[in-house]
Amino acid sequence: MKPEPDLAARVSTLEQRLRDPAPSRPNARVMGGTVGWLLLLLLTANLWVLWGAVREQGRGRLEHEFWIVSQPGATADERRDAFAALVRAGNKEWRSARLKHLKLRGAELGGANLESVDLEGCDLTDANLESAVLRRANLELAKLLRANLSRADLSESFLRKVDLTSADLSRANLRSASLEQSDMVDANFERADMTEANLLLGVLTRADLRRVNLSWANLDAADLTGANLEEANLEGASMQDTFFGDSNWWRAKGLPAAAIERFKKEFPPGSEAPAEFQEDFLAWLDSQ
Repeated sequence: MKPEPDLAARVSTLEQRLRDPAPSRPNARVMGGTVGWLLLLLLTANLWVLWGAVREQGRGRLEHEFWIVSQPGATADERRDAFAALVRAGNKEWRSARLKHLKLRGAELGGANLESVDLEGCDLTDANLESAVLRRANLELAKLLRANLSRADLSESFLRKVDLTSADLSRANLRSASLEQSDMVDANFERADMTEANLLLGVLTRADLRRVNLSWANLDAADLTGANLEEANLEGASMQDTFFGDSNWWRAKGLPAAAIERFKKEFPPGSEAPAEFQEDFLAWLDSQ
């Protein structure tokens, strides 16, 4: 048997090992962390490149959609679908788009930016345009029956001969808008701003005009039969040949004294007026 080394030999061997340590192995945890970071950076770079490609593809797709709505060769259905895609993408430039006479019944256009859009003759029956921006838009001859235009911006828009029967335009901005010869039967304009709007020959039968600002508006030859004018502002409005039969015109604000005296004789609410209007008129007369 090989003799076991004595104590002195073992101590000498230990000292030698301490003087000449074995090469250290790499720390596995450090190496793993480094590899993880490298993989994360590589993944991020790949995702960034992929996102750029998708974005470019989307931009190209939207350019194609706009080409469809801007050239005469596309069918009405193709233009309608392209228009809907552009609205969903938040498109704001419509000046060269050909959108006339599209069938957009029930379209969801709430909050859409349609400034200066040309929607002449379009059928927007039952469409949702709540809070939409239609500033300086052309809606001549459009159908907006029962459409929701509450809080929409229609300032300086052109709405000549538009059908707004039973439409909701409450709190809408219609400053300087043209509604000449438009049909607004049973429409709701409560609290709308119609300052300097043109309502020449407009039909506002039974329209809700409560708290509407109609200051300096053109109401010449307009028909307001049965309209609710409670607290409507008519200061400075032009009212030549305007018909106020069966409406509660005496509850409006800003009427000149001469107009009030004339309306007492010409437009007392008749038997066709709402019962509350008839009763309120008599109470108002007694208070004069």
